[in-house]
Amino acid sequence: MPFHTHFRWVGLALALTLVASGGLVFLKTSANYRVYFDPQHPLLRNAEQMASRFALHDSLVAMVTTDAATAIDAFPVIDATLDLKDTLTQISGVSGVDAFTDVLVSNPALPIDSDSLANQLINRPAHTGLIVIDTDLEQPGNANVILAFTQSIEDAFTNAYAGLNNVQIGFTGPIALNAAYIDVVRHDLKIFIPGLLILMFIALTAIFHRPAIAIAMITQGLLATLAAFGIAGYLGFTLAAINAFVPVIIIGLTVITAMHPVFGVYHFRLRGAHHEQAIQQSFSDNSQPLILSSLTTAAGFLLLVSSPSPPIRAVGVAVAAGMTIACLLNLTLLPWWLQRLTIQQRTVARTIGAAQQICLPLKRWSKHRRTPLITSAVCAAVFSMAALATLTINDNFYHYFPAGHPFRTTTDNLDAQFPGSASINYQLQFTELNNSDEKNAKAPSQASLDEYQQILDWLTQQPEVAAVLAVEPDQLNKASLDWLKQTNTEAASILTHWLSDDTQYVRLQLRIPQMNAADLLALEQKISTKLQQNEHIEATQGSSPDVLFARLSITNATNMFWSLALALLSISLLIGAMLRSLTATLLALFCNLLPVMLVYGLWSLAGGFITLGTAVVMGMIMGIIVDDTLHILIKHRRISRHAKGAPQATTNTDNLWESVIPPVLLSSLVLMLALSIGLLSDFRPIAELSFLSIAAIALAGIADALILPALLASPAVRQRF
Repeated sequence: MPFHTHFRWVGLALALTLVASGGLVFLKTSANYRVYFDPQHPLLRNAEQMASRFALHDSLVAMVTTDAATAIDAFPVIDATLDLKDTLTQISGVSGVDAFTDVLVSNPALPIDSDSLANQLINRPAHTGLIVIDTDLEQPGNANVILAFTQSIEDAFTNAYAGLNNVQIGFTGPIALNAAYIDVVRHDLKIFIPGLLILMFIALTAIFHRPAIAIAMITQGLLATLAAFGIAGYLGFTLAAINAFVPVIIIGLTVITAMHPVFGVYHFRLRGAHHEQAIQQSFSDNSQPLILSSLTTAAGFLLLVSSPSPPIRAVGVAVAAGMTIACLLNLTLLPWWLQRLTIQQRTVARTIGAAQQICLPLKRWSKHRRTPLITSAVCAAVFSMAALATLTINDNFYHYFPAGHPFRTTTDNLDAQFPGSASINYQLQFTELNNSDEKNAKAPSQASLDEYQQILDWLTQQPEVAAVLAVEPDQLNKASLDWLKQTNTEAASILTHWLSDDTQYVRLQLRIPQMNAADLLALEQKISTKLQQNEHIEATQGSSPDVLFARLSITNATNMFWSLALALLSISLLIGAMLRSLTATLLALFCNLLPVMLVYGLWSLAGGFITLGTAVVMGMIMGIIVDDTLHILIKHRRISRHAKGAPQATTNTDNLWESVIPPVLLSSLVLMLALSIGLLSDFRPIAELSFLSIAAIALAGIADALILPALLASPAVRQRF
């Protein structure tokens, strides 16, 4: 009896799966947007240093809008807002509140220009005012803490404006962003696993006409998923919204990897083998490609560790671990299960007959069109290269949510009604200080203040900058600061967010409209270059959630491109080395590169961009689509060894259509069906990841079923492979 059907090997596989699943107790999740960034990234460390120096915290921004008949500065609205502000300051987790009512009366003692501040908090023509709530949550990444906090804030707003039917409230800002992440994850989790299990059960039962086989294959996918997340827990990964799709990927890949040996059992049963013999023959034929396809898939996903984002690295590690466990289960538990199931001959005939009914028309159509198929593939490659020239990176994390989502709606309204809903923060250090008269205190020199004023003037003149918020230069002297602290408690409190205690550091905030990642980074680079040209002032690189996500998008896309190139080259070379054929390398290279190029070329022509989700597809897709190419090339070589002479070339490809291409097409359809669950996601990166993956798998299936057999039957390839 083959080793993989022996009970002790099954027990060992299940024991390893159980041990791996034990890491689930160490698995962490976070609803904080910062989880998407490496804690050691210079930009994030710069942002944290700035937050520490200027007592900055994540904020929740409330947008208060009245109807056209009611002014935002009407007395009932002001009275309700003043009472609300008092209530908000008493809520646990609130560290400060800035409301539009604070600037209705000009306060010349404020350290920030009152007109600039007012423009950021109130828009009278739009009947809109903002209330900015600074937070200091004990567990800022805990979903339950965030939801409880936002609910208490919403309740306070509801009670405050209960007597005003003409007031509408919306929320945006970092805390609202975190809450939006929680919202989409909970929506997706309600759909993904139940929907996937139902779809897989229906599809596999329809294919194999044996519900028990469908249950066995799905169970293996679930076991591999639990083990994968357990390993991620052992490795200390923290999961975020994008990781909600990982179970779909692992279960889908586990199922389609198992389809080849299961279909092989049916194939050998149809040819007259008894049940036990059919299992042994199928796994004997499929073990090598199954192992290689599982390992190449795992290796392809492992390349996601080159991403600068920890959650994307977690996708790569979890799927790689899941595919390794799935390979072990497919070689041990799957044949053990199959031995204990009875498959009637009529069930075998129905399954193989249905597959042949699908493939026979394709076989007949393609058999006499090999040259046009190859020519079309070459033309498609040329077309794709031309289309890829227009593909650009354009990401906006505010649009990760559906158009009707409250967070996105409020954010878009904020951008439309106020001069800049996005921001960039800079920290300036005065390098030339003068001694003060008291306790050796220091203040910026006049030369430093002159440069500071020039910086403010230059920034104000930039067309992309909607507003500049900063401490006025004439406030940066010891006398003014002492007087301000003694006479205006509110102003002194505001001052701590803009000026360090030793007056050596000052913060600038630029308000800018929403823009794509490339434009935002270009603006930040232009400003940083200007700020580095001063003699008496040193500036840090610009920082904000907007800048962090923009930098992540650009770096991630670049890294994923190189991961794709590395995966394609290394896997093709592996296939060539294994089959000892340069021709096999070139065939694998062409048939796997073409679908990816064509998908992204068409995506570009349709107006699509490289975003967080579409970039991840580049990093992972090669590990998925190469599986079927492996099966075809390995089994074609095996068939060729039993066929001598050129006249057998047609017979060789006929054999592929009989026993190899049907499971290739069926597995592609099943995986596309599994990934289609992601199209229902409320999180745009997952929806885009699903769409492009489905498109790439569909085109890869066409390439493997039509283009690759046509190439294998061509005289030039027959002579070399």
